[in-house]
This record gives sequence, C-alpha cells and structure tokens, in this order.
Amino acid sequence: MYGKRDKIGYYTVGNVTSFLSYFVILVFGLFSISSFAQSASPIPLQNALLELAREEKLSIVFTSTKIPDKEVFPLSTDQSIPNRLSHLLNDTNLYFEIQDGQIFLFRKNRVYGYVEDRQSGERLISATLLIQHSGMYELTNDFGYYSILTRSDTVNLEVSYIGYQTQLLTVVADELEGPLNILLQQDNNLTEVLITDKLVSKDDRKYIELDKGSDILLTQNQAITALGGEPDLFQTLVRQSGVSSGSDGIGGIHIRGGKNDQNLILFEGVKLYNSAHAFGMFSIANSTVVDQIRLHKYGASGADFGRLSSVVDVKTKDPNLNSANGIVQFSTLASQATVELPLVKDRLGVLFSGRRTHIDPYINHVTDKSINGIAVDGESGYDFYDLNMKLHGKLNDKNRLFLSIYQGRDNYTDVYNADLLDFEPPLFVDEDIFYRWKNRLAVLRWNRLMGSSTIANFQVSGYQYDYRNKYDVDSYDEFFEEFPSYSHFASFNSQTTNYELKADFETITERHHFKYGFHASSKSYQIGEFVDTVLLSGQNDFRMIDGSNLDATQYLGYSNLEGSIYVSDKLKVSDQWMVEGGLYGTVHRTRDEDFVIDPIFGLAGYFKTLNKINANIYVGGSIGSFFQTEHLLTTADNGYPNDIWVPSTDLVTFQRSNQIELFSEFEVKNHSLRMAAYYKNQIGLLRCPFDAELPGLGDIISNFWEQDIELGEAEGYGIELDYSYTMHDQLSLRAVYSYGKMDYQFDGINDGRAFPFDYSIPHTFSLGSNIRLSSKFRLVIDWFYSTGKPFTLYESESEYTPLDLSGISDDAALSAENALRLPEAHKLSIMLSTHWKWSSIQNNLSLGVQNVYNQRNVILQYELIGEGLQSQRSFPILPMVLWRITFGNQ
Repeated sequence: MYGKRDKIGYYTVGNVTSFLSYFVILVFGLFSISSFAQSASPIPLQNALLELAREEKLSIVFTSTKIPDKEVFPLSTDQSIPNRLSHLLNDTNLYFEIQDGQIFLFRKNRVYGYVEDRQSGERLISATLLIQHSGMYELTNDFGYYSILTRSDTVNLEVSYIGYQTQLLTVVADELEGPLNILLQQDNNLTEVLITDKLVSKDDRKYIELDKGSDILLTQNQAITALGGEPDLFQTLVRQSGVSSGSDGIGGIHIRGGKNDQNLILFEGVKLYNSAHAFGMFSIANSTVVDQIRLHKYGASGADFGRLSSVVDVKTKDPNLNSANGIVQFSTLASQATVELPLVKDRLGVLFSGRRTHIDPYINHVTDKSINGIAVDGESGYDFYDLNMKLHGKLNDKNRLFLSIYQGRDNYTDVYNADLLDFEPPLFVDEDIFYRWKNRLAVLRWNRLMGSSTIANFQVSGYQYDYRNKYDVDSYDEFFEEFPSYSHFASFNSQTTNYELKADFETITERHHFKYGFHASSKSYQIGEFVDTVLLSGQNDFRMIDGSNLDATQYLGYSNLEGSIYVSDKLKVSDQWMVEGGLYGTVHRTRDEDFVIDPIFGLAGYFKTLNKINANIYVGGSIGSFFQTEHLLTTADNGYPNDIWVPSTDLVTFQRSNQIELFSEFEVKNHSLRMAAYYKNQIGLLRCPFDAELPGLGDIISNFWEQDIELGEAEGYGIELDYSYTMHDQLSLRAVYSYGKMDYQFDGINDGRAFPFDYSIPHTFSLGSNIRLSSKFRLVIDWFYSTGKPFTLYESESEYTPLDLSGISDDAALSAENALRLPEAHKLSIMLSTHWKWSSIQNNLSLGVQNVYNQRNVILQYELIGEGLQSQRSFPILPMVLWRITFGNQ
C-alpha cells in the first residue's frame, strides 16, 4: 500500500500480553463449576434422587413439587450428601433441606416483571425491591425489569424509588402465571426540583452491591450551578472524582487521565462521535428528556466496550402513556420545551423536545467590529439547538417498542464586511467564515420478556456526524498600488456514519446475573470533500469567486465492518461477597478505495469483586484489559469539531489499556466516605506532531496519515475521595478530592522524553452544599478548585482566540512539551431556589450568581511578540437563572 508496512507491528492486537493471559485464566477459574467425579452416562433426575436416597438409607418428602424431566450425571458416593443433592438440583427450580433422616424438596418460585410509574407507564430504572425479613433484594435493570427467585410461596415485597411513595405488597408467588408489573405513585409532597448526586436514596443504596466502586448514578437536575444555570451532563460530570476538564468545562471531559475520544458516550444506546456543544462545555443531552446518567470510570460495563477510559450511558425518559404533560424551561443561556402526549391510552405515547440558545444576539452585539472607530458590518456569532422525538409503544405485558430520533446542530460564524468605496483610498473587504457541525441519530428498540428469567433487547440504529466549514474572502484596496484584487474560497466537509445492530440478553438466576449478546456495525469515515481556489486580478478588474460552481475533490475515505460478542456474569458468592467478570471479543475489517485490510481480532475483559465487611463497610477491587478500535486525529484534546475519526488499520491497530482499581466505602449514620486508588497504562496511543495539519481553513488530511502521526504509550495513577453528609432533606454536604497523574511518551515528540498529558491535572477539589431554608426555599452553594492544566508556551505574531480552530501549530515553541502549567482555577457559585403552584402548573425558579468573586480563570497563555506573556481568560461573574414550568403529572 504505502510502504513501511512494518512501522508499528509492535502494537499489534494479536500480541496478547501475559497480563491478559493471567486475567483470562483468573476469570474462567472463578466462574468454572467444580469438577466432581461423575458417572459415565446420564440418568433421569427422578431415578438419581431415588438412587441417592436408597444408597444413603433416607426417604424423600415433597409437596406440590414436580420433578423436572431432565437427565443428570450423578456424583460418586465419596461426595457428601449435600454436594450430591446440590449437583443434581442445579439449574432446576428445586431446593432441599435434610431433617431427621429425611430429604425435603421444595419448589422455588420466581416473581418477575417491571416497575413502572403509575401515571405515565414509564419504566423505572434502578428501583429497589426488598424481600422483607430476609435481607434479599433486587434492582430493576436499564429497562425497569426485575426477577426474584424465592423459596417462599408468599413474598412480602417493599418497593421503593426516589421521588415515589414506597409500596408494600404481599405476593402469592406460586399462583402467578405471568409477569407482575408493580406501579409506583409519585410522592406529591415533593413539589420542588430535586437536586441530588444520586438517583437512588441513601436508604436504598445499601442494597446496591456492585453499583458501588467506579459506577455513579446521576439525575437530570444535577449541577444547576453550572454555566448560566443550564443543567447539563458534562457540567455534572466535572464535579465527580477522577474527572478533569479545562477552566469552566472548556475542553470536554477526561476520565482518570484519559483523552476525550477514550470515553464511550452512549445516547439511547448509540455511540456518539462528537457529543459536545460549545467546544466541549455542554453535552448534546437535553436535561428535560434525560432520565438517568450512569458513569463507569472504567473501560467497560457489561455490554459496553470499545473505549479505554470510561462509559457514559445516557438514558432518556419514556413518553407518558396515560396523560399529556410538558415542561418549559428557561436559563440564562438557553430555552427548552418538552411535551408528552398519549396517542393511544396505555398503549402508545410520544415525546417531543427542543432546546436552543438565545444569547446569540448578545454575542453578535459584543463582537461588533470596527476599524479606527469607523463602524463596519461584522460580528462573531454562535448558537446551537437540539431536537428530540421518542415513541413508546406497549404491545402487551411482554413486548414494547421504542423509536428515538435526535438532531443537534452547532453554528459558529465570523463575518467581516467593509464596503467603503466612497473613502480615499477606497476599501472593500468581505470575509466570511462558517463552521457547522451536526449530530443525527435514529434508533428502533424492541424490548421483550423471554420466559420468567430472561429479558432481551433488540436494537437497530443509524448515526451520522457531519462537519462543514467555509472560508470566503474578497478584497480590493487601492492603498497598496501593487496589490491586485483578491478572492479566495475554501470549504471542507467530512462525515462519520455508523449503522449498528444489537442483540442483548439478561438472564437472572438465584445467584447469577448473566449479560450476553452480539453487536454488528457498518461504518463509513468520509474524511472529506475539499475546495480551495484563489483568484487574483488587476485593480480595475475585480471579480469574486462563486463557490457554488466549484467542483469538490474527494479525499481519503474508509468503510468498516465490525462484529462483537460478549458475556458477563455477576455472581453472588455469599451474602457478603459478590464478583463480576466479563469477556468481549471483536473482529474488525477495514477497506478504502485502494486496498482491503486483513481482519484484526481483539479480546478484552474485566473482573470485579466486592466484599461486605459489615453493615457499614465495603471493600473491593477490579482489574481489566480494554481495547479501542477507532482513533481520533487531533492537534489538541479539546474536543474541537474538526477532529477526524479514523478506523484501525494494519499500520495502526487497536489502542490498549490495562487498569487496576481498589476501593472502599464507609457509611456511619448520615456520613459516607468512599476511597479509591487506581493504576493504568496504555499502549498504541496516537498523537499528531508539532507541525501536523488537520482540516481547517486551508488544510486537508494526508492520505499517509498513518506515517505522519506518532505512536506512544502512557502511564498514570491516582486516588479519589468522596465524602457526603445528609441530614434528612434539610441539609446535604459533599466534598470531592482527586489526585491524578498521567504521563505520555512518544519517540518523535519532546525528544522522546515523557511529558504530562494535556489534562493531567494533579489536584481537583469541589465542595457543595444543599440547604433547605424553609418549606419554599433552598440554597445551593458550589466551590471548585483545580490545579492549572499543562501547556506548551508558544510565540505568536498576532493575538488569537481559543476558538480559533486552526490553533497555533505553526508558531515557535518556547518550552518543552507541556512543561509549564496555567494558574490554578477556582470559582464560587451560589443559587437560591423556590417553588410555587398556580392551579395545576408547577413553577420552580432558581436565581444565583456564578463566579461570585469574579475569578477570571486562565484558559491558555502565549508569548505575543513585542507584548510579552498574554492570557486568554474564561467567563467573568455571570447571573444564573433557571425557571422550570411543569404542566400535567410530572
């Protein structure tokens, strides 16, 4: 193909390390069934039980219990009676007790179904079902499904979910003939917007075993002290331990020293390739439609693999099936509205939602341009919007269909027009720069109960990320006698498209929670269509280029097929010990117009364990090896929209990461303390060198990008502390501290010496409180501090802005790579919330001030020739407004 085919064979995926080999042995060793000596041929279970009783001189007693019609391999007589019985009754609905020389057989009963909102029919995720007086519990999964295996004919269940009334019910289990759907009533006393960092209440969290550790549940209303009071996913995540970002969230999110592209961000189960608005400050998830956010600060979670650092899983709310309702919300930065309508009562509902920024007139005003005091027509502008639609169809108690559609767009413009031909000398300048990027997705999901212990989810989706820019400048200036008329037009378009099919299954037994399935995808990476034309003419022969008539040149493009299978199991070894493990395999095949690459195979896996020392102390750990099949070509890790995704090839194969984590959690009365420590190393990482060019105003990506980039590795570690105190609903305090270090090493960068990752921020600390002042008022206080991010000092001939997508890669470096640090960043925000009701309309109003003491945090610094060190700073003191109006049953 291009030559130098051996360039990076060092990073081939087939080169599985001893780390992974030992890991696989460990996982399969823990989940294997004990190998007892067995008889040579199987016999009917009933015969095996009678033979065991005859040999041991015992009688078998059972009532209303049917012996399953199955064949088994009896164990040898040198095994104990309990071992022999456990082996025979494995995978049946029977259990035994031995008393007074008799074997009693009993039938285990299964209670299963969904937990739903009584008014809307929406399924409730992570609701808690506690079997009273037994200590047994179950949580609903991502589809609101639960399955409980009990040894009692009558079961007393306590079902709870935050924001809902706890329900107590008695179930006669042996009389159930199908699913039992449990309907919860919303707590009418909760009239205010809930502000919490946990979706599950403190009382219920004690039942969530392996959801401890590096997994975090969040609500849609978290972090309303974010920029302008706009509730947002990214602004929520940067307050979590182990998560770093730039000043005021600029630059996206980075988990435990990982890059932006190492986060697997799922929206309705669809993988996003650009999940941010406003250059990384906001996510594309509209807060009024978000139901739950789950953060796994790890490379995988059950079915979700394919990135090195984390999984961020965003679930949206299901449309109301029974009544119409809606939300209208205004913040300082944006407005949004959501409406839910039942189309067929209790059968079919639809949700529509939209959000748009409304501060672009203000941006245009403050960016008006002038020359020597002479006003001209020009300004910079920015806006974005989101549109969501979701259909929810209930076919019957076992089958539901969902259709979700999303489109979001960002628009950044920089316009400068000066038409001053009446002046002496005449001047004509027309410069227009446009950047637009879109996310579009559609997903159809079929959710089906398969028997009493298995749920299936089938999903087909299509996703496209589209980026476009255009540069158009025309000028004529008689001041320069030798300067001709000049017209320059350039444009660049690129697209990433992914069509995916998923089949996911969950099977719940008495001790096991299996997840397994397969995913298949077809991807297209169209690196771009490019136009670049310059027209020069005499001073008296001025002509402008009409870009619409120009033919575009198609550059590098890839197509890719990928198939994956996975299996994981959460095993309850005892009441105090749980373990979880998973394996994931993939085959990846890429081609472009010139060649087809041989398939690349990958294998990854993880193992977790958690021990309950007593009612107040948990300890656990995890170990895992992960891979990433796609790469992001970027000159920075800021989440800029012109960054380019490419697939793995034979020259640049999968990136890999290994991670070890230890954690503990202590709960004493109203206090909770969680501590975690981790170590991770990564190989096969990509980084563009100093003089790299990515698609901007006049650059294109090289067809030889594989030989232009640098490959290297990284190593890092960190500790995390989370403390919280809760006093009923009157007061909550939370303090979060993180220490992290991540160093990169590339042979062709920084003379081969290690250097800090761009967002390797050693210390971050946040302190927040939520205080109920009265029945109508709450006070939210948030303070945040972080060490400054590393940066390389450059020399520049002219000023520039952080939003300049071309960056300053052509300027001279005055320091080693990331050898300096920006000043520390910190700010204080305060918000007061209240609520009231007009008829059936609920109002929630929050007013506050962000950055109370006007700390202008530094985004970046550079050396301006003749002017010295320059600092670009982030937002000053800003008002925060959040007004939410709720109609109907919310």
